Amino acid sequence: RHAIWVLLYDHILAGHSGESTRSFRIFRMISMSSTILGVVVTILCTNQTMTDLEHTRPFILYLVDASLSVFFATELGLRIFAVGPHFFLYFASWCSILSLLATCASLNPFMRNGYFNPRPDHHESGFWKNASYEIVVPLRLLRLFCLDEYLNSVAILKTIFYLMWSRLMRSGYALAVIWLWHATLLHLLNKDDPTDGVS
Repeated sequence: RHAIWVLLYDHILAGHSGESTRSFRIFRMISMSSTILGVVVTILCTNQTMTDLEHTRPFILYLVDASLSVFFATELGLRIFAVGPHFFLYFASWCSILSLLATCASLNPFMRNGYFNPRPDHHESGFWKNASYEIVVPLRLLRLFCLDEYLNSVAILKTIFYLMWSRLMRSGYALAVIWLWHATLLHLLNKDDPTDGVS
């Protein structure tokens, strides 16, 4: 268990003691590359031209998706084994789980095109079925938050919010007031414009 923990989380120790292990750096490179590749595949699959191309040629994107799903499932299992029940307390962990479930759901060949390119007739098939079509792509993109396992950006943001919460609250209030004022003014000035195209 310690060897797996070092493979996945050695950068935490390296922050205090120096250089991380070579196996960790290789695994980090593979994991980050796979995450970015998964996002690229998601973007390509939402393009109707690529989806049509996938029907006429070998399922390259499908095979890449299936391979990434196997890797992400293995990585998830190793992280759960290394950390234990505490794994489920972290935001990035739930992003990883939800993203993996969405990726596995989109591997269904009969539903794949509908998930990536929802058609207007899907809106007539009921709320839950429509929601399942609309939510798969955003859930797949949650994989990007898993990069925080290596970048620690959420921890940095949490520290900033903790140290500057009063200033952020004041500036957030000012931003909301200015935005509401500007949106209201824009609506009042444009509501009777016949060239606006919005009724």
